[in-house]
Amino acid sequence: MLPGSRYSRLREIEGSDGRAMVIREMNRQFATRELMLIRSRVFALFIVMYVLPDLQRPMMAMTITIFQLLGVLYTRRVAQDLLDSVDDREEAARLERNLSLVTGFVAFLWAAFFWTFSYSAMRTPSEFMLTLIIGVATVLLLMEAAYSTRAFVAAIIGASLGILPAAAALSSQIGFAPTFAFVLFAVVMTVFAHMIQSQARRVTLLQIQHERLSRRLAQANMALKSSLGKMRTIAHSDPLTGLGNRRWFSEQIADLQQKAVLGTRFAVILFDVDYFKRVNDQYGHDAGDAVLIHLGRQLRRWEAEGPHRLAARWGGEEFVTLVRLQIGDCVSTVLEQLRVILAVPGNDPIWPAELHISVSLGCSEAVTPFDLHREISRADRALYLAKESGRDCYRVAA
Repeated sequence: MLPGSRYSRLREIEGSDGRAMVIREMNRQFATRELMLIRSRVFALFIVMYVLPDLQRPMMAMTITIFQLLGVLYTRRVAQDLLDSVDDREEAARLERNLSLVTGFVAFLWAAFFWTFSYSAMRTPSEFMLTLIIGVATVLLLMEAAYSTRAFVAAIIGASLGILPAAAALSSQIGFAPTFAFVLFAVVMTVFAHMIQSQARRVTLLQIQHERLSRRLAQANMALKSSLGKMRTIAHSDPLTGLGNRRWFSEQIADLQQKAVLGTRFAVILFDVDYFKRVNDQYGHDAGDAVLIHLGRQLRRWEAEGPHRLAARWGGEEFVTLVRLQIGDCVSTVLEQLRVILAVPGNDPIWPAELHISVSLGCSEAVTPFDLHREISRADRALYLAKESGRDCYRVAA
């Protein structure tokens, strides 16, 4: 049961766009359950046809069965149309009315099977079996109708009208006990059906609330994933150059080594901009930033030109790259290509026309598995040797 009053819950839902949502969901459930129980209804009618010869009035029972089968066909068509048109308010209302009327008519037909009994001695096995079928079918019909107030009322009225002649016939023979039993039956069925309908409404409200919570949870999850993605991007990228940062590079190396074959050769290259402090002092920090941005752009192009290449900003004006060396590759060729690419002047509007940059590179050849910290230290020592050798060159660690 819903916490709190179900009516307050209904008002809460209606306070937004909810009454239409409740009606739409009730119609959907009504049509779905009608379709689900059609096979059971057909099966019950086949049993009825099996016991027809043993009834007091077999022709009447056959006529009722034929009308029942026609009702099944019509119910299936209208229920499917209602399910397909549940979002069209006017069409759904029309189809729900039609389905409610046929539900009442079917309830009337189930109760009308009592007309076929022998009231003098209602003790034959066939009549007993048919009584069970009528009882089960009526209960199932009321459960179907629980999702539509109109169908619920129509089913009770139909069943009552159907059983009334049988009750009147019995009353003329054995007194008012059948009439009293009929009234009691109608009251019990009304209370029972009302309980089913109340439960159906509560279930519908719970389903609507569940759908709303699911949508909100999905939206919250999407927002959380987006936030986590942004945080991850911030945590793993350098905002100035657009390259990955030191943490990102270290994680990529660890992942790469897990996937690489043992003994795979890599070149770990560390470089920085020659006389970068002079650029900042002479042209300003905006020009210095333009140099770093330009180097980031060049490195991204270099990454895209070949497989198994990584580039990141290591810190300040220092950058680090990693490239896989194929059989026959010369590390000196790789370093020279990289030095030439990075020396290309930038075309930024704030790039001073007379500014020319160069880089010094230090390289360490590594074979998987390797320790990144150790290889960076070796590349750093090679970079120091390149600077001592006049800059704008490269050195490979021994």
